[in-house]
Amino acid sequence: MDHSYEELRSATLDILSGREPAYSQDSSQYSQLQNAVSDLLVSRASGTRTVNTRLSPLDSQLFLELFWDCFVKG
Repeated sequence: MDHSYEELRSATLDILSGREPAYSQDSSQYSQLQNAVSDLLVSRASGTRTVNTRLSPLDSQLFLELFWDCFVKG
């Protein structure tokens, strides 16, 4: 399922701020953060905790853009 930039941004900021737990081992690494965001989005949609999911190719591209936007803006 593809998500909007804002959905990805919201989930990413929730994980980085600690408002939502990251079930990945270490959310400080790019790929693990990406997986944690995917897990959170799937969990929000299904209503149950989900782990080890992957973003769709379109979401992965959007997440990369989001990551660099956040990196540049601090």
